[in-house]
Amino acid sequence: MALPAQSTGTAVLTLARAVFVILALSIFAVQFTGFRPTALADDDATNVGDLEDGLNKAIINGDVATFERLFANDFTHTSHDGAFRTRAEWLKGRVQGKSNYISYDVDGRQVRIYGETAVVTGLAKPSWRESDGSLASGKFRLLRVWVKRSGRWQAVAFQSTRISEKKE
Repeated sequence: MALPAQSTGTAVLTLARAVFVILALSIFAVQFTGFRPTALADDDATNVGDLEDGLNKAIINGDVATFERLFANDFTHTSHDGAFRTRAEWLKGRVQGKSNYISYDVDGRQVRIYGETAVVTGLAKPSWRESDGSLASGKFRLLRVWVKRSGRWQAVAFQSTRISEKKE
């Protein structure tokens, strides 16, 4: 039995409204729940990895301009000895092109993306020249947090923990 034309039109309109509501809710879920398609998260992980590589080079080269560009205004640094510094305190006294670091290698780096936040972990093995001219090196677990703001990744926190040479 065929439905009257008015009923068919009403059914189509109801179906169109239902599809619209489902699409609107899907868009809302993708935008506001932190869900990100894998390809986008992979792209972000690659981008943050590239920024990490650039930051490691900046440490060796004393590239203060790179630090200023990559560190957010609310950046904080907690050193291996527990000293806490703001961005301004960390940058204070740094001179473009001057660095005590000879190398800054990172092994086992992992970049994990959580929506607009990236967490980087790894094993840093820097070597540097002490104030008396002697060479020093160490191993440190690192943790850096990046946040994507206005489409741009910025480091907001860094912490390192010295790995003891003692075997217990």
